[in-house]
Amino acid sequence: MYNYQELRDLVNHAGFKLRKKFDLAMNRLMPNFWVPLYGMVTFSRIPYHQVIIDKKWQDKVISHTVNTVKVCGLLAFGFFAVCKLKEANKLPTVRLEWP
Repeated sequence: MYNYQELRDLVNHAGFKLRKKFDLAMNRLMPNFWVPLYGMVTFSRIPYHQVIIDKKWQDKVISHTVNTVKVCGLLAFGFFAVCKLKEANKLPTVRLEWP
């Protein structure tokens, strides 16, 4: 059923196409470790319930990777912004006074 929904709904989305390219790249780098969903279903003897488990694991790995890249990007942007403000002497100084 998932394959039908995939073909019906996801094929025209940019994220789906990006995922397909990512899957193929990972499969070329690590063919025994990362197998695209289509390859697992069509060209292997992997039981379908194991294919679903592997797909969920791959989705989780990709989700964690994307979130890590987002956080690193935000941190890099913040660091760059602070450095530029400091360089331009526009960074506000904060004075803490202890009682």
